[in-house]
Amino acid sequence: MIKIDYKFYCINCGKEIERNINFPFCIECQPYSQESTFRKIKGTHCHYCNKTSDYIDIILPFCKECRLFDENESSNNIYYIQTLKLYKGMEENERKKLKPIWTDYQNATKIIELLELVKAKKLKIKDVFDNEPCHNKRTLNILKGWGKGIAFNPPIISHNKSLGIIDGRHRILAAYFLGVDSIPIILK
Repeated sequence: MIKIDYKFYCINCGKEIERNINFPFCIECQPYSQESTFRKIKGTHCHYCNKTSDYIDIILPFCKECRLFDENESSNNIYYIQTLKLYKGMEENERKKLKPIWTDYQNATKIIELLELVKAKKLKIKDVFDNEPCHNKRTLNILKGWGKGIAFNPPIISHNKSLGIIDGRHRILAAYFLGVDSIPIILK
């Protein structure tokens, strides 16, 4: 099951706070964060799940399970494989609980109109996770981000002589996976 609530935690003491990836501290721990070694601060609590870990710091305030995948990493570790299986096995009603979150936008279009453009970029759409691992990781990162309440910019579409995707094919795939009918776009 994917976490849908949006509770976040101070990486120093674990107290529940609002999400702030740039400053993941509660009011009580703010003086601690003002030390001259601010950029080297190690936390003990994941900003997202509150799990304690030795790998949490101000730069990456998430535990290993909550961090996004590095799509450039060639290894397919067990966590990637487990997460891929989790999303592939999601029932439609579970997918509907996860909603895309977008930054501000002006235009929207039917997702079905964008899928042909995604296919032209040589990505498979019948099973969105039947692509190369680097593409799957990018799609998973978007889905995980939405599950954590993180907004993404809408895809950028060129509309010169014909439509084309400038940026956002994995966001289109992720929204399609969730069964969204239309998504916001930025026209260039």
